[in-house]
Amino acid sequence: MSGSKTALIPIDPPADTLRYQSLLPEELIRCLYIARLWEVKKLQEVVVKAIMLKSYELKQLDRKVETNEEV
Repeated sequence: MSGSKTALIPIDPPADTLRYQSLLPEELIRCLYIARLWEVKKLQEVVVKAIMLKSYELKQLDRKVETNEEV
């Protein structure tokens, strides 16, 4: 290895989606930017899915607040 510190990170879509879903929206956007910059297709897919799930969670929470349901 010629001084490079690049490491290959195995991507497990189901587990990684859950892990990424716990990040803040700004962090998810940063991860997606990096995945696209590095052209890591699988990571892009995982992060996009996590963003969609996070968005769904926030909509559900917003709906509960609007209808005064227990959060």
